[in-house]
Amino acid sequence: MQTHVKGVSEKSISNVAHNQKQKNNPFFAPVIVQPKLTIGAVDDPYEHEADAMAEKVMRMPDPETIQPPTIQPVIQKKCAACEEEELHRKEDEEEGPVQLKPIHDFPIQRKCSACEHEDEQIQTKAVALQTSNLVAPSTVNYVINSSGNSLDKGTRAFMESRFGYDFSDVQIHNDDSAHQSAAAIKALAYTHRNHVVFANGHYQPNTYAGKQLLAHELTHVIQQSGNRQLPIQRHTLENDPSTAPAMTCQIPNTSAAGISLDILFGSNSSALSPIEIAAIDNFVNNWHTSGGSDPVRVDGFASIEGGPSLNWPLSCSRAEIVFNELTTPSSGAAGIPPAFIDVFANGETDQFSTSLALNRRVTITIPTPIPPPPPATSAVFSESAIQVFHGYDDTVTPNFQVVPVGEDRIAAVTITPLGASPTFVSLNPAVATVVAIGAGVQITGVADGATRIEARQGATVLDTLRIEVKDPRNITVDYHFMSDTAQPARFFGFIPAQPQHRTTRAVASAPTLTATLNRIWQRQANVLFTQGTVNSPTVLTNLGPQVVFTTNPATDEWRKVTAFATGGNWNVYLVWEYEQDATPTIDDANAGTLGSNTLLEDNDCADGLTLSHEAGHFLSTASPLPHTAAGIMGPCGAPNYDRVRKNEADVVNP
Repeated sequence: MQTHVKGVSEKSISNVAHNQKQKNNPFFAPVIVQPKLTIGAVDDPYEHEADAMAEKVMRMPDPETIQPPTIQPVIQKKCAACEEEELHRKEDEEEGPVQLKPIHDFPIQRKCSACEHEDEQIQTKAVALQTSNLVAPSTVNYVINSSGNSLDKGTRAFMESRFGYDFSDVQIHNDDSAHQSAAAIKALAYTHRNHVVFANGHYQPNTYAGKQLLAHELTHVIQQSGNRQLPIQRHTLENDPSTAPAMTCQIPNTSAAGISLDILFGSNSSALSPIEIAAIDNFVNNWHTSGGSDPVRVDGFASIEGGPSLNWPLSCSRAEIVFNELTTPSSGAAGIPPAFIDVFANGETDQFSTSLALNRRVTITIPTPIPPPPPATSAVFSESAIQVFHGYDDTVTPNFQVVPVGEDRIAAVTITPLGASPTFVSLNPAVATVVAIGAGVQITGVADGATRIEARQGATVLDTLRIEVKDPRNITVDYHFMSDTAQPARFFGFIPAQPQHRTTRAVASAPTLTATLNRIWQRQANVLFTQGTVNSPTVLTNLGPQVVFTTNPATDEWRKVTAFATGGNWNVYLVWEYEQDATPTIDDANAGTLGSNTLLEDNDCADGLTLSHEAGHFLSTASPLPHTAAGIMGPCGAPNYDRVRKNEADVVNP
């Protein structure tokens, strides 16, 4: 499809070429002051042509039997009145490479000095066309300006031999972005220049229906082979219930499911063939034989040709014809009482096939009862694989999860047996609510506080998950990238000279340190760190190879560094090496925290997680967190070193 909305009347394809010859009655020839990518109008002739060409391509024999096209001189004189008849005959009979007319009637860009509004679009249209072009959304622009994939060799050979056209530059888009853009304009597929974009599940070049849809889109590629601003052509369904006229049929809000009989109709017809009548009468006989009490559902459909004003009544008419045969069989046998039958009109559809004929149908369905799910014997909460480190602690009973105020969390649930559906209940929904989603639950934070989520089968509690919804705790952290001052030799060289010492960390690493802090503490305890002051102070004395913390004021170097504290809640000093005592040859610490000051040496461990460990000491100064064997407060490199446990989260953010 192009950037044009799909919609044509149910009629003979042989009329398409005649309609295209009406050059003096263009569908639209707008002038656009500011160039835009537009979605074309419903029911334009190029959609008719693409439908006809796709069906024609699929009727052609295998590629090896096709003769290459040749150009021959015209040697037969024909009367003017015969040309149109001959054109129709050839389009129906010839199966050689398809000849297409290029598109000319597209929005044209122009500069307009007299226009009051640069954004104004001026259009002229045939009276029958009531829908103006729509501006394509940004997702469409993104996809058609990106690279796709070429047609595979087999598909390209199949299409090129039938079209007589080189498709080597065609770009196929069938990724997530393509699917989203097609959904945005309600399209099964759309085309712009050499870009063909498919909705999810509709690029199937190895199936008959997939080839037919691709042939339709490649027709648009040929149509759009000029150098001009082109609209995107698309297939779309026009079965919005709001467009349905008043009918005797109901409009369904559910799909039929069960044992069904399909009745097919001709184009623009609701007449039953003798074979279809016999099938319906046999259905009636089987209904009585099976007890005569089952409800029956009748759904009428039309193909995507025609607009809503045609297809809604046509789908209803087909359903009513079948209803009449069900209630009053032509065989004279007893029919199904009308009270057992519901009749629905579905308008147009393409759900059964991309072949138009297979969508002109009625389905007669006897619903099969859905058995109740088996009772759950087990339901076990665990951490969701898509939210690892999002505040889940499985080392406590019951398991624990942090939910920041106003945010969501997901927990996985393993349910036994397969197919069981336990219920999930929040004991305090004013704090957090719970909704089952697939193989898990979604917990929505409402207010600060605590609740428990229970998985239940009837009155039996299968498992419990403790939830704490926490308000954010905001911390500003200041970073000081330290250096000292070189010292010359003293006392006649008895005290050797000392070079300047400085941290090897770059000032530019501050955002990375902050991001690591938030990965640990914001996700798991809702503590948010914000970067404050970042500077590079110089101590005016020489501190030596190690910055030593000791209780001896004469040798303590801690205070010389922390004298550079600024106004943040937490001051972090990046130093070259840190010692906790006066034994510089024994490097028994790589960071230290006292109050709101932390010294962090270059040789820390675990890619910056040492600072997150020290954050635990800083955040818990009122009730210091102890060192533990697991979690962020454990030793460097221990298992689960980036986990915040329940007791730690409750201390740093009660």
